[in-house]
Amino acid sequence: MIRKFVDRNEKGAVIVFLAITLPLLLVLVGGAIDFGNAYIHKSRLQNTADAAALAGARVYAINGEQALDESGHPKANDEARSYVEKNASGINATLSNVITNINDPKAFRAKPNASGSVVYYRVLLKETVPFYFLRIIGLNTVDISAEAIAAISASSGSGKNLFIFRNNFDAVNSIDNPDNFDMQGQLSNCVTFDGDIAFTNGDGLNPNNEVEGKVWKQYTNNDTNDSDGRFTLYHSTQNSNLKYFFTTKAKDEGLSVNQAVEKGPDYAFQETFVDYDMEQIQTAAKKAMNLQDYSNRNWENWDSYKTNFKFPGDFDNKTISSSDITGNIAVTANMANGDGNVNLTIDSSVGSSTEPLYVYFDESIYMVNFNVNASNDRPIIVCYTGNGMFHINLNNGSTFSGVIYAPHVSSNEGCLVNNSGNSKLKGSIIANYISLRGGGSYEYYDWGVGTGNNKNGSGQVTATSSVKLSEPDDITWS
Repeated sequence: MIRKFVDRNEKGAVIVFLAITLPLLLVLVGGAIDFGNAYIHKSRLQNTADAAALAGARVYAINGEQALDESGHPKANDEARSYVEKNASGINATLSNVITNINDPKAFRAKPNASGSVVYYRVLLKETVPFYFLRIIGLNTVDISAEAIAAISASSGSGKNLFIFRNNFDAVNSIDNPDNFDMQGQLSNCVTFDGDIAFTNGDGLNPNNEVEGKVWKQYTNNDTNDSDGRFTLYHSTQNSNLKYFFTTKAKDEGLSVNQAVEKGPDYAFQETFVDYDMEQIQTAAKKAMNLQDYSNRNWENWDSYKTNFKFPGDFDNKTISSSDITGNIAVTANMANGDGNVNLTIDSSVGSSTEPLYVYFDESIYMVNFNVNASNDRPIIVCYTGNGMFHINLNNGSTFSGVIYAPHVSSNEGCLVNNSGNSKLKGSIIANYISLRGGGSYEYYDWGVGTGNNKNGSGQVTATSSVKLSEPDDITWS
């Protein structure tokens, strides 16, 4: 039997070796644990950034926000922050102390690419992760970051709201041979729409396309009800199977329906949803006309308001003509002996300025007959706040430039447009119920009163835009 002896010197060497290597081993093991923890935080932070970018981009698209700077897309930023807060519990319960740039607007940015066909929405999150074991060598924390970029592509529609309706939209849009969508030039007789046809719930607070918890239903035929009691109604032709509206470009190029659809949203598009506040133009009108106290007027003291406002008794046959519109006017029914009907006739130009004029019809009026027999040139913002009817007649090849705003009209014909076939509306119509009859053309134009999206022309995105994570190489972020 062989016995091995270890002298005391060797035992001392082992102790010295352990004394030297144990701290190193602790650093290595502790470092693995600390960096592993940081990696977990990095993964969670990246997941949070991804979710926030997608959520923010979606709200950006739905609201048609602008891409100029961080102040141009507040709703997207609020939604992105909300997603960060919802997901931050997996990172650290004390959000404000951990994600250091949560309140920095530059953490949530949007920029269009060079062509403006895509908008990129970025979320940049930063976190300080504590070390536990590495503190023995003076390393207390490590800074990590996660960047996520969502691409918002241009969608069907231009992001410019030509018509905004809340309950009903229908348009007679005749085409040649509606049974054959391959017929060349069959769009030669169609009504053209250069701008979005959008439906809304009207409160401007509904990015998820829901009303009182119920999803809006869309129809392309003459259905008028659904199980939730909510409906929208629109058709683009006498053939209820055709789900598209066509632009002037498609008509001028002599395309068939199928060719226009294949060419995309510049030629054929479908309706979209817009998160729109139906009261905003009324607010703009009151501000422009100094009508802040108008709704609180006292009818017994109406004479004191005559210098600023007119009512049908002031006009012959209750008719307002172009010569009367020398400035902003407000019109009310004669409460003593009026029948609530007013005629507004544009029979000549009202000037060459691009600054809009306002004609304000209050809720006492039951019906407005608006006859456009000549082009008005200077834009007119016509506001009707009553719940009666608003009939528009576009005649003689004239062009009406401006906005028709009638958000509370009744379902009985609501806002009804009769187009002689060669006349044009250049602007927008906003109403509960919109019906178009006859031919003609309709072109969106922003007259500066908040009727559409993307006023700066960049980032032509709408509620139907596609949103996906992306890594562009042509964007420099600040």
